[in-house]
Amino acid sequence: MRVAVVGLGLIGGSIGLAAAARGDEVVAFDVDPDAAAAGLECGAAARAEAAIEAAGAGAEIVLEIGRASGRERG
Repeated sequence: MRVAVVGLGLIGGSIGLAAAARGDEVVAFDVDPDAAAAGLECGAAARAEAAIEAAGAGAEIVLEIGRASGRERG
């Protein structure tokens, strides 16, 4: 199954790892290039796309994980 993960933070990365462990093809997108690179390095995604549309194209499941608007990281 092809799974698209939009947002490779703690939750998105964990979902990507679980999907990859069960044999799914995980394609990701993150607005933060460092988060995308970290997701690839740890195996949370097989590849990261530069556009959200490309990540979701052909996916059976698309998961969008992001922080609540107006909240600061920390």
